[in-house]
Amino acid sequence: MSIDKFEPGKSYSGVLLTYHDGSQHKFPATLRFDDELGVEIEVSDGSSSDSSIFAENRNHPSVWFRNSKHIPEQCIFESLAGSITLSKIRNTYRSENFRVTGARFVADEAVLVATRAAINEPALFDELVSHIDGLPELWNARNVVVNRHYTDNGLARRIEITTREDIPPIEWVQNGADMRIELSWRSSTSDSNRSWTLSQLTQLVSQFSEPRPADDHLDEHWKIKSLLTLLFGRPVAYREHAVSSHDAYFDELPTLHAGERKRFYPRHPFVTRRTVREFSAPLPKQNDFNDAIFWLNEVGAAGLQRWGEAWDANWERLISPTVSALSRPRPYVEDIILAAGIFLDAWGKQALKVDGERETYSKTQRSSPTFATYVYRALSVCEADWTGVTLSTAGLANAIRAIYTGVKHAEKRQPDPTQMILISDVMLLIVRMIAARKVDNDGAFVKRFGYDWSMKKELQGFKNLDFIIDEGGNFVSSAAAGTNIVVPDT
Repeated sequence: MSIDKFEPGKSYSGVLLTYHDGSQHKFPATLRFDDELGVEIEVSDGSSSDSSIFAENRNHPSVWFRNSKHIPEQCIFESLAGSITLSKIRNTYRSENFRVTGARFVADEAVLVATRAAINEPALFDELVSHIDGLPELWNARNVVVNRHYTDNGLARRIEITTREDIPPIEWVQNGADMRIELSWRSSTSDSNRSWTLSQLTQLVSQFSEPRPADDHLDEHWKIKSLLTLLFGRPVAYREHAVSSHDAYFDELPTLHAGERKRFYPRHPFVTRRTVREFSAPLPKQNDFNDAIFWLNEVGAAGLQRWGEAWDANWERLISPTVSALSRPRPYVEDIILAAGIFLDAWGKQALKVDGERETYSKTQRSSPTFATYVYRALSVCEADWTGVTLSTAGLANAIRAIYTGVKHAEKRQPDPTQMILISDVMLLIVRMIAARKVDNDGAFVKRFGYDWSMKKELQGFKNLDFIIDEGGNFVSSAAAGTNIVVPDT
């Protein structure tokens, strides 16, 4: 028996195995899967508090409440349904009710199988696998092939379903990790084997030269997840993880030679509190991933390599606020404006000067660049078509500046809410395109997106509300302006 899936709300009764001074200790426990906490364990001795083993048995988990140094690196939960390895355990609750004592703990990490390594060592993994929303659509590769066979008169006679094994993974190196996106498949059966389901899996895999903690792997996965969020402009979620370890999780299979066995290293389901909340996020709709800035087959491994190389502490600090805003189902418009504004302010200060930017300089005696100047530089790099949004690039830059500073500074007058929403859509598009340039070196794919309906549809609010931004950065009626054609600032 084995527990093969994380199912929130499900609980198991069993025993908690700990090791101390070379001895094994077992205590009755209940394990629960929680969609926010991850894996929760509750232990109880059922005796009166006066003679409780909580007070007398130094090997009992109750001592974990006295000092965190008593908490083991790992322990194992065993039940009739299967075993789970728990690590990074934290105490959360202790109670004494009706003369029965109990304690509750949370494991920040759990592998849904028993470890075969030393239990008193930290959990380290050779590989970590993630299934992420949008990744299958970004690659658009298929390894499940369906062939339909018909009779001479066109009636369906037979369906043949096979899996392909000739599609190579996309591989690159990222911060010392060997990364790859690969295809796999999974089958399941029901109705006494009368019904079968075959599912394609597109998964992100990381592997270091030596075993690493799960957090090291997840740091690299998060970079790719951030890229997906920016390319699609919408939240993407982790759906599941799996890990492998040559030291801790292996099976021994028989070989053709009698008496000989060979080690096999399967991947096992993995749960971490760092991402478990995303597992139960609403599933995306079928058309949510139709409009990426570019596709994986266009940039390939080289593009992902460039993204990984560009990711340093400074870039993470710049892009993370926008990724965070995009990752929330319904963020406040102020959060979007501030997150995108932080990026544009910092990025624009480092960007090269461009022709026409002096129109956005301050009007003081010592004319100097302003936030509008930094936005102007970003707009120039994007090379997008802002038809229907503004009469000039400088006007759009100044409008963004007015809204951003009005939101940022409490002493200024609150901007018009409708204008804030429209400008937030523009700012998000700019940041997404600038970020995509880290992958798209020559900007051809970003420019294509900037002229495509994929971008235009994000700006339909201007048309619906009959707004356009004039040369001075003011919102005016499109009809009154007499035109909706952008005048190039050259």
